[in-house]
Amino acid sequence: MRLSGIMFNFKHCLKQVTSPLVRNVCLPTQKHIPRIYGSKKYSTCLNFQITGHQDKHLTRVLFHQSANHQLQVFNIRVLRCFHTSQPKNALPGFIYLIFKPILRVGAIVIARISRKWWSKLSPDQKKIILSQIKKHQDKIAGITLTSIGLAYIYYFLHLETCPITGRQKFIIVKPNQLNDVTQIAYDNFIEEHGNQVLPLGHPAYKRVGAVVKRLIDANKVYMEHNNFKYPITIIDDPLINAFVFPDGRIFMFTGMFQLCQTDDELATVLSHELSHTLLKHVAEKLSNKTFLEILYIVPLMIIWFLLPDLGAIVTQSIIFELPFEREMETEADEVGLKLMARACYDVRVAPLFWQKMALKETQDQVGPKMEEYLSTHPSHENRANNLESKMKEALDIRKECNCLPLGPLFIPRLNPLAQLFNVRPATPA
Repeated sequence: MRLSGIMFNFKHCLKQVTSPLVRNVCLPTQKHIPRIYGSKKYSTCLNFQITGHQDKHLTRVLFHQSANHQLQVFNIRVLRCFHTSQPKNALPGFIYLIFKPILRVGAIVIARISRKWWSKLSPDQKKIILSQIKKHQDKIAGITLTSIGLAYIYYFLHLETCPITGRQKFIIVKPNQLNDVTQIAYDNFIEEHGNQVLPLGHPAYKRVGAVVKRLIDANKVYMEHNNFKYPITIIDDPLINAFVFPDGRIFMFTGMFQLCQTDDELATVLSHELSHTLLKHVAEKLSNKTFLEILYIVPLMIIWFLLPDLGAIVTQSIIFELPFEREMETEADEVGLKLMARACYDVRVAPLFWQKMALKETQDQVGPKMEEYLSTHPSHENRANNLESKMKEALDIRKECNCLPLGPLFIPRLNPLAQLFNVRPATPA
């Protein structure tokens, strides 16, 4: 679950290993990572490279996070890592890590140098250059069209149809590659928050576990496409935060319970996050970002050639990155609503929850509100309105699943917010 706004938290580290002694170090009792389904309580062992000179892995984990530090709700969206413990993958990973930033930065540098060079030319010199370009425009057009054609063929050959939504998506990241980077991100997360993991007997596990189990059991038609066990880990931290790793591992911070005062609200959050995993949004994001960053080299150079630095940065994000983010968030909202409906939760709470989030954001906001087109996520108000427009379909799904009829929407903790926003509850099923 994530808020509107752009704040990227990059964790960069570099581990250089010289004659390492590799040990499995098990976390002590307070760092046990509990699992609700499929296995018993166990200790998580992390591999540490013990050397005379030890830094950390070269890992970058990208979180989408609220610009308001008091309400930090984020989800892992992109994972890029380089792991030195797998020599067979080291060279390709190293080339990718080095080549990618060089390609992007190189394009920007060339564009800026060209801009300065062009500005110093006389009108006659500019006219000569433009005439030469016009003279060879057929060759330029041929090369451009050929490149676009090859890129389209490559893109088309890597399209997959989502079994849940029917939408075609571009996927070039292989499952084993996604598993590798997910595991590295998980290890880094546990390294940072391992001492905050609540013990298995904490009542929070029972509540979250019951909601997760109900969602999974009611949506086996979707869950059968993967073989995840959906282990749950709860972090004792006041951050309002929850997310699901691409392999199904669920993380929730205790601060989320302050906002999710009912199981219907908790189901709204968890169904949204589970939807990101079921829809393979991380793999799609990685694939799109990798492909588009190569495809957009020329447009990127044009943007940086024509616009000032700040304008180029903003334009680059608005055109190439942010629309994909918002589309995935909306898709996860809609699929999450269907997961809730099949599990017989009160789906009418979902749009009301996002209005509650909007109020919380307004209360905690410092400075002007960010426009949606500058954000990775739709605004809370638009998310609520979109879910309200899908309410009839969700209520029909509840009927098809023989759920008990819904009574009046009366939730004491939510009604003041409903009155404030003049919310009219949906018609009971």
